[in-house]
Order: sequence, then C-alpha cells, then structure tokens
Amino acid sequence: MKKLPVLLLAALLCLSACFGGDDEPDVVIVGEEDSETVSVEDESGTMAPEGEDAPAPASPEEGATGPASSTPVRSLQSAGALTQGSYAAISTTAMGITGDIHFDSDLINFGKGQTVTTRLIEMAPATQAYNETGSSWASLLFVPEAATIEIREVIGMTTNEEAQPLCGEAPEWVGVGSDRGLKDSTVSVTIALLTGDTPPGPDAPENNVCATYSFSE
Repeated sequence: MKKLPVLLLAALLCLSACFGGDDEPDVVIVGEEDSETVSVEDESGTMAPEGEDAPAPASPEEGATGPASSTPVRSLQSAGALTQGSYAAISTTAMGITGDIHFDSDLINFGKGQTVTTRLIEMAPATQAYNETGSSWASLLFVPEAATIEIREVIGMTTNEEAQPLCGEAPEWVGVGSDRGLKDSTVSVTIALLTGDTPPGPDAPENNVCATYSFSE
C-alpha cells in the first residue's frame, strides 16, 4: 500500500510528458539526400543551379553597331561650304538667263531650270590668275582680294525645255566668289563659267571665261 503514492506520482509525470504544451519545436532531421542541390538545364544547354536565374540570352542589338550605310553622303566640304544656300539674281545676265541661284552641296540649281553638278577641286586666293593673261579672280568676280575662290569642275548638267544655255558652249569649270565675312553689307556671290580642258589658273588659255552671273543674299 505504501507503493501506491509512488506509482500515482510516476503516472502523473508520464501523462505530463506525453500531453504537455508545445514549448519546444519538434526537431526534424533532414537526410543528406533531401539537401542535395538540384540542377536544371536551360535552353542553351548550360547547367544552372535551381533557385538561380539562368543568364538571359544576349540581345542582338547589344554591342552591335551594324553595317555602314551603303548610301553615299554628299559632304559640304567636298563641294565648297562658303556659298551654301540661296541668293537672288542681281546682274542683268543672271536675271535674264539663270534666275535665282541655290547651292546645295555639289549641286548648283538655277531658278530658270538649269542644274549643274560640280566637284570642288581647289580653294584659291582671289589674287590668283584664272588664265594666262594674269587677270585675277578678284577682278573677275568682284570680290575683295582677301576672299577665297571655290574652283569647281563641272561633272554634269541638266536643263528643262524652257531654260536657256548658260553660255555659248558647255562649261567645264565654275569659279565661285563671295564677300561673306569681308563686308558688313549684304553678302554677294558671283560665279564664272569657264571652258577648256585646262583648269582655271595661270596656265589656262586666254578667253576661257564663258559667262559671269552675280547674286545677292
């Protein structure tokens, strides 16, 4: 009979241990096979660990400059940049034959329907002679001696049906003079059309000037 309290106490302790509160979390032991890293294969065949983003494929635009354009670019420097733009005819010959003039890179467009395609070959001082007589560009084109002259080769010319010829025979050269930056007054431009196989200069033959036309901005 004396053992009864002891047995009751042991039973109470057993019940407390079996049905006690959740003060301590259950411990779960994970096996090595559960913690093993799983790899996945992306579309490129590269193995990447699960949980890490596979590198995105490079965009075709990134770092690519693309092929150079095959379309030629008409440069102002290759056709003379001193007189680009439009000018009104002021000389009698210009008003009667050419009309106003517009310089567009290598093109010289006249208001009465003539278009001359040119190529700049030289930037010459206005004091330079344009033929063997020794006469200077300054005197021919009515520009200050400090001016620079654009000497252009004619490589093509078109006219409409109503347009008059620019001079008696097909011009081979164009001299362009301007007083831009040399006077405070309105800018003026004069062009001379020249003939012959020899470029304008001290070695060019006499009478190589075909016509001159003057314009103002």
